[in-house]
Amino acid sequence: MAQSVTSTLALTRLLLTAVGLAAGCQTPPAAVEPVRVDPANCCPLTGTVLTTEEHVAYFDAYPVFFDSGESAARFGSLTTAQQALAATAQVLPKKGIPNRICPISGGQLTAAAVLVVHLDQRVGFADQSSAIRFLALRPEEQDALLARWRLTMRARQGPLPRSADAG
Repeated sequence: MAQSVTSTLALTRLLLTAVGLAAGCQTPPAAVEPVRVDPANCCPLTGTVLTTEEHVAYFDAYPVFFDSGESAARFGSLTTAQQALAATAQVLPKKGIPNRICPISGGQLTAAAVLVVHLDQRVGFADQSSAIRFLALRPEEQDALLARWRLTMRARQGPLPRSADAG
């Protein structure tokens, strides 16, 4: 009987953890294997896992989805810089930007990032100014800058692919 109660409690704890994860993108208790939720599938203001695309606002021309109309309205009241930061996880993939660090400024990219295609490789830059600075370089300087940047990124987070998804 005691083993049955223990098994039932363990199963209940696991079920409650799964329901909690589905409802809020929250990290489960340490006793349970962590489940990774893609931030692009969460409301950028509340962190709640999105179950519909009913509530939407826009950053530039890109749709950003929310868990409620209230969250979408609150997003609309933020400054452009705050919106860019909040919408990053949903907008960068829609722009086709694979990297999260700017090769010119070294800063984190936000939804305001600009895509440049260099030798069939997609690279995101923090803003138009950074992209223009990169494009103004001679081709060999562009190659050298990206090679140094890749080495820095590799040192920070391990190997990065050189394909179109590098970054």
